Amino acid sequence: MSADPREIISGNAARVAKHRATHARLDVSLPVHISSTIDELAEMSGASRAVVVRCMLRFALTNRDWKRLGLIWTGE
Repeated sequence: MSADPREIISGNAARVAKHRATHARLDVSLPVHISSTIDELAEMSGASRAVVVRCMLRFALTNRDWKRLGLIWTGE
């Protein structure tokens, strides 16, 4: 017995809505050399670019007090 396609669509819609309610989506432009480094790290680790960027952001947020120390490399 196969599932009703309407249930699958509504289930997917509910899952997507839940994800969007708890996760922000950012669109950023990066210099090509930084993007290439992210690609290399993704290939080395067998992860997606998104996973690499999330790991890097978490590391940066954990290891620097950005509110106290301010931004760096803002001119790139």
